[in-house]
Amino acid sequence: MAPEQMSPEDPTRTPPPRRPVLSYLLFAGAGCLLLIAAIHGAGYAAVDLAVRNSGLTPWFQNSFRALWLGYSLQLTVIAAILAAAAWKPGTVSKAVTILCGRCWNRRTVAFWRRAGGRPMCGGARRNRFTT
Repeated sequence: MAPEQMSPEDPTRTPPPRRPVLSYLLFAGAGCLLLIAAIHGAGYAAVDLAVRNSGLTPWFQNSFRALWLGYSLQLTVIAAILAAAAWKPGTVSKAVTILCGRCWNRRTVAFWRRAGGRPMCGGARRNRFTT
């Protein structure tokens, strides 16, 4: 019997392959990133009003608005890359998906260090400011 003539109830028909668990995790991560991007983007109107009334120069006001929108756009682009990787597993390399996840770690560490943070994973190390 030809494959076109096989009925859906035919026991010799192989079931479609199952989607790996990693795909579901990537979909969940992409969904979370899209939700965060939507929440962040929804706050743009309030931030725009606050920046407009802050008394900053127009260059700083526009820079702040661009950073706000750029952050939301970056979240959306990374969510789209992760969703594409989950939908068709061969479209995005594993290195790209790892880099999408790691860029937030690097940014968080950079912000944390600028704020004066010390690494906590190295135990009780002394820095140059302690006596």
